[in-house]
Amino acid sequence: MAQPEESGSDNQRLRLEARRYEALLSTEGSIVWVLDTELRPSGLSQAWELYTGQTADEYAHLGWVNAIHPDDRDQLRAHAAAAMTAGAPLSMEFRVRRTDGAYRRNLIRAIPIREGDAIVEWIGTATDIEDARQTADEQRDLRARLLALTEGAEALLGTRSQESARAGALHLAQRVLPGDASAVWWFDGSRREWRIVHSRGLSPEYAAQRLPGQPATFVQPIGLAEVHHAEGVDSRRDAFAAEGIRSMLAVPLPIGGERRASLVIYHHTPHATTDTELRVATALGQLAAAALWNAETYEELDRSRAAAERHAARMSFLADASAMLASLDYEVTLRQVAELAVTRIADWCTVHMRQPDGSLQRIFTAHVDPAKIQLARTLEKRYPTDPSSTSGVPNVFRTGRPEFYPHVTEEMLAAIAQNDEHLAMLRAMGLHSILLAPLTARGQTLGVITFVRTGPAGPLAADDVTVLTEVGRRAGLAVDNARLYRDAERANRAKDEFLAILSHELRTPLNAIMGWSHMLREGLPEEMTRHAIEVIGRNARSQKQLVEDLLDVARIASGRLELHRAPLDLREVSRVSVDSVLPSARAKDVALSFETTQDVVPVSGDSDRLQQVIANLLSNAVKFTDPGGRVTVRVARQEDMAEVSVTDTGIGITPDFLPYVFDRFRQADESLSRPYAGLGLGLWVVKQIVDGHGGRVRADSDGTGSGTTITVMMPVA
Repeated sequence: MAQPEESGSDNQRLRLEARRYEALLSTEGSIVWVLDTELRPSGLSQAWELYTGQTADEYAHLGWVNAIHPDDRDQLRAHAAAAMTAGAPLSMEFRVRRTDGAYRRNLIRAIPIREGDAIVEWIGTATDIEDARQTADEQRDLRARLLALTEGAEALLGTRSQESARAGALHLAQRVLPGDASAVWWFDGSRREWRIVHSRGLSPEYAAQRLPGQPATFVQPIGLAEVHHAEGVDSRRDAFAAEGIRSMLAVPLPIGGERRASLVIYHHTPHATTDTELRVATALGQLAAAALWNAETYEELDRSRAAAERHAARMSFLADASAMLASLDYEVTLRQVAELAVTRIADWCTVHMRQPDGSLQRIFTAHVDPAKIQLARTLEKRYPTDPSSTSGVPNVFRTGRPEFYPHVTEEMLAAIAQNDEHLAMLRAMGLHSILLAPLTARGQTLGVITFVRTGPAGPLAADDVTVLTEVGRRAGLAVDNARLYRDAERANRAKDEFLAILSHELRTPLNAIMGWSHMLREGLPEEMTRHAIEVIGRNARSQKQLVEDLLDVARIASGRLELHRAPLDLREVSRVSVDSVLPSARAKDVALSFETTQDVVPVSGDSDRLQQVIANLLSNAVKFTDPGGRVTVRVARQEDMAEVSVTDTGIGITPDFLPYVFDRFRQADESLSRPYAGLGLGLWVVKQIVDGHGGRVRADSDGTGSGTTITVMMPVA
C-alpha cells in the first residue's frame, strides 16, 4: 500500500504544480488543463473560462468540446485516442471559440499522468497562436508574391515595346494580385482624358471608355472593398454595376516622374485589400512603371534611329535624283527618277507632262510590280481622268499646288468610282497613300509627278512629302532647262538655216538681176530687152518683199509695229488684196475666186496691214498650189466676228507640222533644194498682225495633198 500512497502523493503534488504552472502560463496567455482518460476535466480551469466564456457547468464533463470548432472535433478525438493508445505525449492544433465568438487556432500540448503503468490523467496547455500563425502566413505569402515579382522582373524590364510592357504588367499582376479583370489606364495629356490601353477580362464596351480628368493624384495603391459604397465614384457606379465590378485595387504608375498611368485590378465579389496586397501592389507599381518607362525609351530610340535612317535614305534618294536631273534629256531623266523612286521611297510613280496643245498626257509609269503597270494602263484607258476634275492630277496641273492623301480610304475610292467595275479596279491597285507634286518652273506648271505607296511600308510621312515635293520642283526645273536648251539649240539651227536660206533667197533674184543687166549692157533685141526688164523688175520686187518681211520681223520683235486703226469694210480690203495677187495667180494658171456676203463686214483696223495679211495668205496659197488648182477667198460675218478664209487645193500641211505653221523661220521643207522659195516669215507676220488687231488665226489641213484653209477672225466693229 506504501507504493500507492506514494503514487497518490506524487499525483497530488503534480496537480499542485499544475495549478502553479497554470497560474504562471495564464500570465503568458496559455491555458493549463487536466483531463481524465474519458477526456473529462478535473475541475474548472479559470484561464479556459476567461478565454472561452464557458461556466463550470458548461465546461464539466465533455462540455468543453462545444468550444472547439465543429470541423476540428473529429480530428481532436482521433488524435486523443491515438495518444492514449500509444501513451505518448499529444501535440496538435485546432480552433477554439473565444469569448467574442471568433474561432482562433490554438496549439495543444499534453502529457499523460501515470499511476504505475496506467494513464490516469492528461495535463496540458492550450496556446492561442492565431496572431503568430497569421503573421507567419502573411510573411510566407508576402515572400511568395515578392519572389514571383522578382522572377518576372527581368523579362518585364527587358520589354522593348509599350504594348508588350503593358501586357506583361497585367500578366505579372495576375500572378501576384489575382483578380477577375485588370487594366492599364493611360492619361492623354493632349485630350485631358484617361483611357484603357490594355486590359484583361473586361468587356469591349468597358475597355473603350474615355474619362475626362487630370493626372493621378494618389501616390500609394488604393483598395476599395465595395465600390458601390465608396466615396468619390458616384459617376462610375453604373459602369461598375454593368461590368459586375464589386471591388478594385488601383495602383499608380509613376512613369518618368509623371503620374500618367495606373494599373487597376477588379473583383466581381467584395474583397478587402490586405496589408500584404498593398505592399505587393506598391512593388508591382514601381516595377511596371520602370518597365513602361524603359519601353518608352526603347521605342523613342528606335524611332530616332529609324528616323535617322529614313532621313539618310531620303537624302540619298534626293542626291541621286538630282544627279539624274542634271541630264538635258528630260524624257529619259524623268523615267530614271520614276524608276529610282519605286526602289527607294514609293511603290509606284507616274509622270504626266503638258503637251504643245496644252493638254496633259501620261508619259511614263513605274511600279515595283510590273503586272500593276498594265492594270494602271487598262484603268486609265477604260476610265480616263476628267480634265475638269477638282482633285487629282488635273487639279494639281491647274493650280500648281501639291495634293497629299496620307490614307486612301474606301470612302474616297467609292466617291471617285464610276461604277462597280471601276471600284473593283481601284481596289485592286491597293492604294494606301498618294502624293501628287507639280513640276513647276518660272511660275508655270509643266507636268505632275505622282508617288504612291501600296505595300506594307506604311503611308508616306511628312518628311517623305517634303523630299518628293522637292524632287518635283527640281524635276520641273530640269525639264524647263532641258527645253530651254533644246529651244536654244533649235534657235541656233534655225538661225543658221535662216541665214543659209536668206543668202539663197537674196542671191537668186540678185543673180537674175545681175545676169540680165549684163546682157542689157551687151545689147539685146527689142523683144528680149522687154523681157529682161520684166525679169529684173519681178526679181527686184521679190527682193524688196524679202527686205520688207525682214523689216516687219524687226519691228514686231522690238515692239515697234504701228497699227493705224480706222473703220473698214473687210470685204473691200480683201478685194484689193485679191486684185494684187490675181496677176501672179493667172501667170501660174491658178484659179482665184472671191466670195462674200451682200452685207458690210465692218472692222476697226489698219487697212495696209490687213491688206498685207490677206495678200500674204493669197501669195502662199498660190505658191503652194500646182497649176490648174484653185484658191478661194471667202469673207463673212459670224455673229460678232468677221471672218476671212483662204482655201487652196495645194500640197496641204502634214499633221506633225501643223502646230508649228505660224512659227517664225519654220518651213515644212527647210532644204536649200526645196521647190518653194521664201524665208518662212509670212505666216508668222500674219499671226502677229492679226493678234495686234485682237483677232486670231488658225490653219486647217487634212494632210499632204489635201489643200489648206487658213482662217482669220476679227472682232466686228
